[in-house]
Amino acid sequence: MAMERPRRGKANYAAPTKLKEASSSSSDSDSDSEVEVIEDKQARKQFDEWHSRMRSNFSVLLYGFGSKRALLDDFARRLAGPLNRGDAAVLVYYGYNPRCTAKDEVRREAADRHVFVVIHNLDGPGLRGDVSLLSALASCPQVHLVASVDHAMSPLLWDSADAARFRWQYINATTFQPYIAETAGAQSVLMGAFKSGVVTAGAGTVLRSLVLGAQVFKVLAEYLLEDDQCEGVAFAHLYRMCRERFLVRDERVLRQHLVEFVDHQLVRYRSATDNSGELLSIPMERPDLQAVLDDLAAARAE
Repeated sequence: MAMERPRRGKANYAAPTKLKEASSSSSDSDSDSEVEVIEDKQARKQFDEWHSRMRSNFSVLLYGFGSKRALLDDFARRLAGPLNRGDAAVLVYYGYNPRCTAKDEVRREAADRHVFVVIHNLDGPGLRGDVSLLSALASCPQVHLVASVDHAMSPLLWDSADAARFRWQYINATTFQPYIAETAGAQSVLMGAFKSGVVTAGAGTVLRSLVLGAQVFKVLAEYLLEDDQCEGVAFAHLYRMCRERFLVRDERVLRQHLVEFVDHQLVRYRSATDNSGELLSIPMERPDLQAVLDDLAAARAE
């Protein structure tokens, strides 16, 4: 399924504003009483109110179930267009992108003009380490911030000092929209296990259940470990190696194994840098991959 990749760069919504993409969003609740769910169209009717709160040096935090990316992007366009008084730049950050960072760019923009900072997923992997920096920026009179969060424990990201600088206005922005862009780069539960140090338990269980498929995986893994610079293995080359070892009798059998691997996110297809075609790779760090092979060897010896 094709998905838009998070980008960094300028998007000219309306002069003299400037919009940069990188990170995530916000949410609000006006009182402690029962809060009415805000549908997408209803939320857009509140854009003027959000803008007024931001101009009053409050930060707006959007919360609630569902992706708020489209909602915040629409709001960013309004900030760059109809709601702009000609004195502000608009920066948009996509926090669900792990490579996103708020450092340097906001400092440059905030130097001599008003800046509206729109953050998608403040609780995403890209901006978690920049929360204190963002709170300090939000305390500047010329910086106006709106952000979204989705994790129930998001408030743990900032301490009381950060909260005082943010001056959050909480808004319920439940949309019930699917988290497509936000989860495009997310790891599966199995891959999360790889990262957390239980590689052998997670991968071993899956690969042992695939029986002959585990040997095909071993061939691919050993080939990738031989060369640090190896991007991946072409299907035709993997087929030859497996055929020589009598692991498969035809391409159809190998493709069946690969389908299992892809479904479990043990193997992925990627385009070669020289555009020569698709390559098969294993999305693991080398130590984790070696640990998986060691586990397979130990299982066979039992």
